[in-house]
Amino acid sequence: MSKVKYGAAVFALLVVGALAFVFISSGEDSTSTATEATSTSSQVDSPGSTLGSASSSSQTSANAQTTEGANLTESSQVQSTAAGESSQDSGTTTSGSQSEPFVFAAAGDFTGGDNARLVFESIADRNSDFTLALGDLGYVGNGNEQQWCNLVKDIVGNQYPFQLVAGNHDDEVSGDGDILEYRKCLPNRVGNITGDYALQYAFDYNDLARFIMISPDITGYGDGYDRGGRRYEWVRNQAESAREEGMRWVFIGMHKNCVTPGQKSCEIGEDIFNPAIDAEIDVILQGHEHGFFRSKQLAFNENCLAIRVNTFDADCVADDDNNFEAGAGSVLVISGAGGIGLRDVDLNDEEIEYFSGISGKNVEPTHGYAEFTVSDERIRSEFIGVNGSFEDTFTISR
Repeated sequence: MSKVKYGAAVFALLVVGALAFVFISSGEDSTSTATEATSTSSQVDSPGSTLGSASSSSQTSANAQTTEGANLTESSQVQSTAAGESSQDSGTTTSGSQSEPFVFAAAGDFTGGDNARLVFESIADRNSDFTLALGDLGYVGNGNEQQWCNLVKDIVGNQYPFQLVAGNHDDEVSGDGDILEYRKCLPNRVGNITGDYALQYAFDYNDLARFIMISPDITGYGDGYDRGGRRYEWVRNQAESAREEGMRWVFIGMHKNCVTPGQKSCEIGEDIFNPAIDAEIDVILQGHEHGFFRSKQLAFNENCLAIRVNTFDADCVADDDNNFEAGAGSVLVISGAGGIGLRDVDLNDEEIEYFSGISGKNVEPTHGYAEFTVSDERIRSEFIGVNGSFEDTFTISR
């Protein structure tokens, strides 16, 4: 064989070998990609199933689920995934080490007036890790949401996690502001979340607590929370999986009320309020009432199968000494004194007997917010007033 033919043959063999290597490598990559996709898909639970293990990070979240309801994707915060819509913000902050104690504030019904500014200044001064804004945010009118966001950020800090949930003055028809606009200028900053930020979402913090934020009876976003409804099932799964995954505490937050000594009625319905107690969610957070009302520890037993509105049943009170035992019931905190003018307490309402801490226009009027210190063994709550003399504290301990 000539040198030319020999060289050509060698070259041909090298080319065939290279192509075979590329083909095999490509096949391995495709198999790996398919395996990863299958693994990811298997971690995504539908709203009717029990959630899997939460991801491990400084602020872990439950695995992504399909977002419930229509009209929940109109935000720059929402990213499409194979499982549906998951609301996440790339500019998130990180918390301390896992299981490290943390502090958060909770209030709703703000405005941009002097009392609201005092609340924001107090939150900033006390250096909490994040705030849960429980709806009815700026009352600024549609198109002016950015102005209110700027006010908040100028006081608490541009990167501070000021976490939103919708109120009735933030819905799509009120004309007082649009939650879809508010969430653009005050985005999620606690880390990865499950669901649709500011409407229906959940997150875990420091491997200690799960927070479930929902919008029952908010126009456009509040259907499906009746027993067996799709959003009801989502909430139930979030609460159940939190315990399964080792969360020490579970909080649920929303704007509207059910049992209250103020001016409001049971707008969210007993179907979401009573199951929250039955699930032994540690703290139920609400706004809407323009005041501050904190309940005794509520629980069901053979003599109290449910809390009925407009009545009082002493059998539904597990403890009333403000030093509660973990797992023995739920504490309701209505924190709606974030700045708006206060309303009267209904002193003739039988439901008032469920409450220990009470502040309104006619009872120790004080603007302020609830502050929670959360550790492995204890939740401690304190009302932080910015005017007036009202005080309130309670603990839940293991």
